[in-house]
Amino acid sequence: MVLEKNKIRERAIRSAEDVQSIREKVLEEISANPNEYHEDDIERVRTDDWFVKKFYITRNRNVKPATTSLISSLKWRKSQKVHELKESDLPDVYHRLGSFFVYKTDKEGRKVFYGRCKHYRRNPDLRPIIIQSGIGLGHKIETESPEGIVGIMDFKGLHLTKAFDLEIVRILINTIITHYPLLTRVIYVINLPSILHTFSSMFMKMLSQEAQKRVKFVTEKELQQYIDCDSIPDFLGGTCKQPYKGDDVVPEGSPDLIEYAKRNNWTVKQYQSIYKIAKELADEEGVKPPPPPELYSAYIDNKSSE
Repeated sequence: MVLEKNKIRERAIRSAEDVQSIREKVLEEISANPNEYHEDDIERVRTDDWFVKKFYITRNRNVKPATTSLISSLKWRKSQKVHELKESDLPDVYHRLGSFFVYKTDKEGRKVFYGRCKHYRRNPDLRPIIIQSGIGLGHKIETESPEGIVGIMDFKGLHLTKAFDLEIVRILINTIITHYPLLTRVIYVINLPSILHTFSSMFMKMLSQEAQKRVKFVTEKELQQYIDCDSIPDFLGGTCKQPYKGDDVVPEGSPDLIEYAKRNNWTVKQYQSIYKIAKELADEEGVKPPPPPELYSAYIDNKSSE
């Protein structure tokens, strides 16, 4: 018993020393290249042991790879402007569809993040919207839920004929696991279409090794082993009445699709492409669709004539 306590104490001391070593190496790099890092992240490296230790733990308590991983992640956060991302930056119809949202807790008290894969259509202009949303939500969750969350990627209602973008799922899972270590304790993949079961092993190989450790395939019935029925949304057989889609969940200040298109200098063709997908999904979900393409076309015509 005494020997075991001594081992635990020694490991704790070594861990604290390693975390400090990582901090010093990272701060040395930041000092040499300060413009590549965000001031909020620099402060966390200086003051938040757990922020640093998460990279240490997920790199098998090895100082060198943990240091490299943390530096890479800090640069990525600055380049992706994660500190500037706001939920209200995204078009209102995206929120209205309930494509991504954080909901009630699981049986261990951890918040649950839902991603509805049937909304992830293959489209070069839609992909960055969905990925931006996932990254922004992941960053917000990390700040608000240091104890970690549970992720659910739901494939219910997925139509393979509608050009589903599996790459979005891969990017989101790998990004969250890599840049927000230990944030997502487990990711439940649910309602995978039978035709995709054959590709589940192939899909797992698309993920990083760390992400593979977190993914678990379950059925709707099995999901209730981990989350109470009254905390699960209705589309997964739950009885929770908390809204996850519709006007009630749209953040104040979110632009409509036309305003979003203006900010991003979309062509009429780009708008029509996104509108077609958003309108179809809005009809399926029973929510308000985005403004029709004719209105955006009129805006472009007026702008051209000025």
